[in-house]
Amino acid sequence: MRPVFKLDPTNTLSYAPDPTPYWAHNPSSASLADPLKLWPHEYDSASENRRWEDALTWEDVPGFHRSLKDCTSYEPCAVNYAFCAMYDYIPCYYEKDTKVLLFDVNDSPDASAAHQRKKRNFLAAMHYAVGYPTQHEMKNIGISYGTFSEQVRPTIYSLARHVNFLDPALRLWEYNHTEFHHERVLWIKDGAPLTICCPKNRFLQRCVRSGKYKEYVLKFDYTITMCGFPIDYNGLFMGVRHDSAQHWYAKEFLAQLYPFEYGMGDKAYVGVPHMYCEHKKPTGGELTCEESMDNLFIQHYRGRNEHLIREMRSRKKCFATAWRGSFSLLSAITRFAAHMTGLQERMKGPRYDVYGPWPVCSENVFRLYGKTA
Repeated sequence: MRPVFKLDPTNTLSYAPDPTPYWAHNPSSASLADPLKLWPHEYDSASENRRWEDALTWEDVPGFHRSLKDCTSYEPCAVNYAFCAMYDYIPCYYEKDTKVLLFDVNDSPDASAAHQRKKRNFLAAMHYAVGYPTQHEMKNIGISYGTFSEQVRPTIYSLARHVNFLDPALRLWEYNHTEFHHERVLWIKDGAPLTICCPKNRFLQRCVRSGKYKEYVLKFDYTITMCGFPIDYNGLFMGVRHDSAQHWYAKEFLAQLYPFEYGMGDKAYVGVPHMYCEHKKPTGGELTCEESMDNLFIQHYRGRNEHLIREMRSRKKCFATAWRGSFSLLSAITRFAAHMTGLQERMKGPRYDVYGPWPVCSENVFRLYGKTA
């Protein structure tokens, strides 16, 4: 009997509450499908994404400009789903006398106004990453610097702390195969840098100065399936940290790996036992024809990870310029952006061709290695 893998929505997928008429633009949205609790071939992206797009309106929110994608860099369906999923973790009121930040709309003086502030804080949090305004440019995203400090910045930290849109179980999808790697090679991992301004502390300067990129950077890891679904994010790390060393910090992801599966990576991951990597040119020698051809295959598929990293950083000024703020805020923005990109890709469907259905390994291999690592 071949192994059967199933999604486990308990504790591993989204925090999305059931939509209610209070926040929903359309009361019938209670029947909307949750894309994170279905396999990609079970989710009808064409129709369900239109329904998610119509679930909320944002034109009345301060800071809203030409379109929701211009403000957030994400598709409206993904933004509406994320707002629904993170609703309980978005602050709605700040008591200046006691300096207490409230999250429950029923605790604020006006529940309707508190709901609107949740929408404003959520939109401003993503708009901040897109525009990356200075203190004097906060009006461009519809808020003052005081509001940013008291409500929007805590929103960014809260979203990053509780977001959970990446599901490693997608690597076990029976369609997660390519034409040249039919089974057991299930995911691709790569590291990427984020440029920052030169720190004033000389010790910190040495920690973030990357010899590879010749800049001051912080780094992160991004893992995707063979068909292009992001499934894990790991970061941020100092610029001197090697990619293979970063990989071992993804303890939650590594704990879920089966002994029979492999990931794909570049030469930086040579020596990692469960990674299928490019061949290094021997000292004073040359690669064989088979090794050169194998490298071309790996580079072809590794490019998919580069595409998703570019998608995560695209249309966001905070990633396109040298970061000048705190490391903790950059870490929060990057983590939320990685999860939002995973959500958007999940709702839109596979980015690349899929092959199957067939299991991720044959029955005899599964029995040989067992169920757990």
